This record gives sequence, structure tokens and C-alpha cells, in this order.
Amino acid sequence: MSAAGASLLDVTRAYGLDFRFPASDTVVGANLRTFGEFSRVELDILLHLAPGTSGVMVDAGANIGSLALPFARARPDWKVLAYEAQRWICHILAANAVANDLLNVEPIHAALGPEESLTDFPMAGLESGVNFGGLGFGARSPSHERVRVTRLDDMSPDVRDAVKVVKMDLQGFEPEVLRGAGDLLTRIRPAWVAEADRNQQDVARRTLRIFFEAGYLVHWLFVPFATRKAVRNAGQATLTGDFNIIATPREGLIPPDIPPVEGPDAPFPTDISDLPYLRRYGF
Repeated sequence: MSAAGASLLDVTRAYGLDFRFPASDTVVGANLRTFGEFSRVELDILLHLAPGTSGVMVDAGANIGSLALPFARARPDWKVLAYEAQRWICHILAANAVANDLLNVEPIHAALGPEESLTDFPMAGLESGVNFGGLGFGARSPSHERVRVTRLDDMSPDVRDAVKVVKMDLQGFEPEVLRGAGDLLTRIRPAWVAEADRNQQDVARRTLRIFFEAGYLVHWLFVPFATRKAVRNAGQATLTGDFNIIATPREGLIPPDIPPVEGPDAPFPTDISDLPYLRRYGF
């Protein structure tokens, strides 16, 4: 219990699932509670990239499972590896997976990076009024905790060879994680959905360059936190969200109304007319 006597956790229903989350969370939890969804556009793309009857999806930066869990529910024969570096958030992720009978989700308490190590990772108490999903390497935080860093390439070979989709939301650490994923990137060649923050364009350009140099086709994906098709309070949804990129190993894997990135130095889209797929979500 917090000092005020209120629970540190809240629970809400979204995507037909029950989600526990820090009651003070300002982004993921707040949107799940208000709208009954979070980053639905990204979830739809991840599912579109996973049409087969089985495979492995990697969620790098899984938070409480807002994408990993509905993906696992929609693809029950897939395995979902959900990496989360914040200890208490990973505990909540694991509780959410078990409470929803999603035993195909494997929560992993670890950060991802270019090599195996132990390092200090920013932490926030569950009572903190913060965006827990915004904590990553380099973030300002009053406290840190020692965590294990592992590489994507260090998954067991049988699991690594079955990876078909990777989602990365790592607060600007994406290029470093790709340095530890050379085999996955160049030999196995799954589809990737990776954050590309236009407020950290130097990092976004490095991520883009890695995918272009590896021969991927790259597309823009702006993801609103909530859509105007939300099950609750849809009229309150705005275009607040994150820029991402989709990197696919061959043509024909994504809908035609998602715009291509012409090169690593291409300008970010600046108008909703540049993102016609958002019309499907009421924008």
C-alpha cells in the first residue's frame, strides 16, 4: 500500500484481457484504462507480420505486456519472448501472462545490448507518477538497479532460428541491441518493428542505416497511443504517439498504404496525409 493508502496497482480490461499496471503510470497504463487499448496500430502490424501457424515473436522492451499479451492471445501457437529490464514491471508482466492463461509468453528480466554484461539500469518505484515505458539506458532517474544484459543472438539456437517478428521499443538503444543481433539480422532475417524517435534523429538514422545496409525494405509507422476506433472514449483520442519503422526482408509483407522510407536520411513524415493507413483508425 502507498502512503496514501491506495493500491500501487490498478487493473483494467483491454483486448479481452485483464491488465495490471502501476496506478501512477502516465502512458501505457493510462491509455489502457481510458481507451481499452494501447498502440493498437502497432499490434495490428505485428499480427499482420505473423500470419503463420507457429513461430517466435520477440518483444524487446515489453513493459507490462500491452503488446506481447494480445499478440500471444491472437497467436496461441506462437512463442512470445518478452524482455523487460525493470524488475517490478517484469513481475507485473509475468503476473498478467499467468492471470490471462497466456503460457506461451515467456517474461525475461534482462536488458538487451551488444554483449553480455551486468550494468546499472534506471528504476522508478511503483508509486512514481512517470511513464514507466520511457525508462531506458541514459534516462534520468533517482535510482538504478543492477541488471543482466544479454544479446538477441544469445537465445538458444532452436528458438533463434524460429524468430519471425521482433518488436523493439528501447528508448534510443535500438542500434546497440542490433549490434548484438548480427545473426538474427543477416541470416534469419525476421521482420522488425522498431521505435525511431524523431526527437533523437541521430539514433533513428543509425537504426535506419543498419536496416538499409542489411538489405531490408523499410517503411514509416507512426503509432498513436489510442485510436478513434477505441472501445472506450474514442472521441478523446488524439495523434499523440511514437514514430516507428517497419523493416522487412522482402516485398509484399505489409499493407500498401504504409509509406516507404526512401533512405536513411529521408525526412520524417510531417502531416497526417503522409500516413494514409491512419484513416483506417478514424483519423
